[in-house]
Amino acid sequence: MKRSALFLILFVFLGTSCDSLNSVKNLVTRHLAKWGLVDKEDQKSKKENKTSAQKSLPSSLSLPDEAQVSFGQVEAEALDQVPEDIPTPVPDSDSQEALPNPEPAVVAPETMPQVPSALVSNLAGLLDSIVRFGGMPHFISYDCGVVLMGSHQKISVLDENLKTLAAQFTKAPVYQAACGLTDGKTRFYLAELGNILEVFEMDASFQISSLGSVAMLGTVHFFKNSKNQIYAFVAASDKVQMYALNSVTDMVLISELPVKEVSNLVAYQGYYYLAEENRIKVVREADFSVLSEIPFDKPFVLLDVWEEQKAAFLVVLVKNPSTQSLDWLQLVPLSGSGGISDLGRLYALGESADDFSPDIKNNKIIFWKNPDQVFNFDLVTKQGSVLSLADKANIISLDAKNDKVVVAHENGVSLYHQAESGEESSLKGRTPLAFQGGAKTVQKLSKSAELSLPGRISSILLAGERAYLRGDKGFFIVPSIKSDPIEILSHTIKNLPAQARIMAYGGGSFWAFSEDTGKIYQVSSDFSSSSMLALPAQKIQAMAYAVIGDQQALFLAKNKSNGVSEGSLSVYTLGKKIQKLAELKTPPLFSIEALPLQNKVLAACGEKGVCVFDFGLGLNKLALSTTIPAIKPGFQALGVRLAPHQKTAYVFYKTDQGQVSVAVMNILPNITVASILNKLAMDKNQFMGLSFSMGGNTLLLPHAFGVSFFDMTHPAKPKLIHAWEVGATFGVDVTNRGKTICVALGSGGVACGKFNPP
Repeated sequence: MKRSALFLILFVFLGTSCDSLNSVKNLVTRHLAKWGLVDKEDQKSKKENKTSAQKSLPSSLSLPDEAQVSFGQVEAEALDQVPEDIPTPVPDSDSQEALPNPEPAVVAPETMPQVPSALVSNLAGLLDSIVRFGGMPHFISYDCGVVLMGSHQKISVLDENLKTLAAQFTKAPVYQAACGLTDGKTRFYLAELGNILEVFEMDASFQISSLGSVAMLGTVHFFKNSKNQIYAFVAASDKVQMYALNSVTDMVLISELPVKEVSNLVAYQGYYYLAEENRIKVVREADFSVLSEIPFDKPFVLLDVWEEQKAAFLVVLVKNPSTQSLDWLQLVPLSGSGGISDLGRLYALGESADDFSPDIKNNKIIFWKNPDQVFNFDLVTKQGSVLSLADKANIISLDAKNDKVVVAHENGVSLYHQAESGEESSLKGRTPLAFQGGAKTVQKLSKSAELSLPGRISSILLAGERAYLRGDKGFFIVPSIKSDPIEILSHTIKNLPAQARIMAYGGGSFWAFSEDTGKIYQVSSDFSSSSMLALPAQKIQAMAYAVIGDQQALFLAKNKSNGVSEGSLSVYTLGKKIQKLAELKTPPLFSIEALPLQNKVLAACGEKGVCVFDFGLGLNKLALSTTIPAIKPGFQALGVRLAPHQKTAYVFYKTDQGQVSVAVMNILPNITVASILNKLAMDKNQFMGLSFSMGGNTLLLPHAFGVSFFDMTHPAKPKLIHAWEVGATFGVDVTNRGKTICVALGSGGVACGKFNPP
C-alpha cells in the first residue's frame, strides 16, 4: 500500500409510471440538489436555453465519443500578485529563533480553480477510462421483469434478487423510464434532467449499449397508446410535441399542439387527456383537435384511466394548494366518445402523502410519506391500508407492479412481495391511513431481496485495484475497481466501533478514535481487525504517528469543551507498554502533523495560525517553539496536511464568513509560507481528503465542483495543470503510480479515471 495513497485517509476516513413524471422529476431534482449534485440555478438556465444540453452535458460514467470532462473559465496564473504582507512569525518566549518572512505568491481562483478554455483541448485527454460505482439511488422502476435503478448519472439493471445484470452511464440523472421488447432485446427509454432523451438496448446476455441521446425542447414524458406502443410527450414552453419512438435516430413527430404549461398526459382509446395548470384538455388522437376543457380549482396530477366492468374513469390526484401534498383522489367518469360527463366523486385521503406509484392495471395506488409510511388504496373497494415495511429509512423512490413493491431508500434498495390479505389493526400506535369509506388495515410486506449501499461516501483509500470506502452506513470494500460490474461489499472491522474515525497512519497500521468509547484503536492495514490501546478514555481532536529513532510515538491533541480556549498536546511511546512522556498546555488545536526528520510537530491552532512544537531535546522535552500568525486577520487555521516527501505542508484557513484559503508552507530549511491558494470552494473535511501524486509534487485538491490538480514542484509558484469537474468531491486517492485516480462523491458514489499527467 503506497504512502501517497495512505495520506488521503488521515483524519477523514469517515420507477415510476409515466403519469407521475412531474412529481418524480421534482423529487429527483430535490434530492440531487440537497446532495450538491444539481445546482438549482443551473437547472433553471438549462430550461431557458433549449440548446444548452447539446452544448455541454454533465460528465458521467458513460463513455461516449464526446469528452468526459467539461471546463469553465479561471486564471491559473497568480492573481493580485502582491497581497497583504504576511506578518513576521513571532517566536514564543522560549524560542531561540525567528523564522524569515517570504512574500507569498497568490493563486486566487474565483469560486474555484478551473481551466482556461484555450487549454481544454490539451487537458481533456489527460483523464480517460472513467468508471463510476456506488451512489445513493434517486430513481427506481420495476418493469419488463427487471429493476431499473438510477443513481446520479448512472442507470443499473437489476434482477429480482437485486443482483446487477448491467449498468450504463447516462448524460444526466434519470427521472423516468419506459421499456419494451424488440426482436428479443430489451429497450430502455430514459428521460433525464436537462430535457434529455436517451435510449439503451440490452441483449439476452445482458450486454447493454447506447442507441444515442438527444436534447429535446422541453421536459420529456413517456406514455403508451391503445396499441401499447411507447410514445414520448415533450412539454415545451409554448407547445406540446408527441413522438413515436424506436430510437433517438428513428423518432417520428406525429403531432404538435400549441398549448402551454402542460404537466402530464394520459392516452386512452384514441384520446389524449392533457393536464394544464388549472384544467384538463381533451384531444382527439386522429386529428389532434381539442374537444373540450374542464376547469379544476386545485392543483392536480393525472394518473391513468381505470376500467371497472364497462365503465372507465380518469384517475386524478388532487393536491392541497397550501402544502402541495396529495390529499384527495378523484375518479372522473369518461363517456364512450372520450368526453368527460362530470367530475365524479372526490375521495379524501385520511392522511397527506408525499408521493405515489400507480398500479392501475391491478386496481391500486401506492402512496408514501416519509420517513417510512407506505399506504395502499384499492380502487375497487375504495379502501385504504397501511403497508408495513421492514426497512425503517427515508424513502427516496418507490414503484409497484403486480404483487411486488421495489423501494429505494437511504440504506439501499429492497424488493417486497405484497401480502394477499390484511388484518384489522394499528401499527405500533401509529394511526393507519384511512381513506374515506375504508377500513383501517395493516398489510405486512415480505422482503424477498435487498441491496445494501454505502450511502454518502466521505472517503476512499486505494490499494492496487482494491478500494476501501467509508460511508455514512459504515465501511465497504470494492474487491476490484476494474471488474464489470463493480461489486461493493459491506465490511466490518473486528473490534472497531462502527462510528470510529481513522485519524492517522504509521507503522503499518491505521490509528482510529471512537467518540462513543473515548478509546484509541490500532487498525490493521487490510482493515480486517483492530485492537484497543490501553489508554484512559479521553476526547481526541487530532492524532499523529511518527517513528523517532527506535521509538514509535503517538501525538494526541485535545481541546477543552467547557468554553475555555485551551488545548493540550501529549506524546506517548508505543510498545509492550504504552508510556506517556509529556503533556503541555496549548492554544486550541484542530489538526496536527509530525515531522520526525525535523523533530517538530505542526499544528493548526485556530486564530493564532500555525503552532510549531519542538522535541529536538527529547520527546519528554516537547515544547512550543514558535507560532506563525494567520495569513490574514480573521482567518483561522483549522487543518494541516503534510506532503509525502515532507518538504511541503498545507494549512487550511477559514473565516467566520466562510472565506477559505490554503497556505502552502516550505518545511526546509525553515518553516515559511511560500504561497497561498485563495477563494476556494471547499470545507475542512474536503481539505483533509486531499491527496498527492508524484511523491508529493502533484497536489489533488477536492472541492465543490470536482478535483483540481496542481503542480507543486515549486511551492512558491503553484501551477494548475488540470481540473476534473465531476461534482462535489469529499476525498481523493491515487494508485498505479499516480495514473489511477478515484474520488468520493458523497451521495454520488465513486468516480475513477486514468490520469496521464503532462
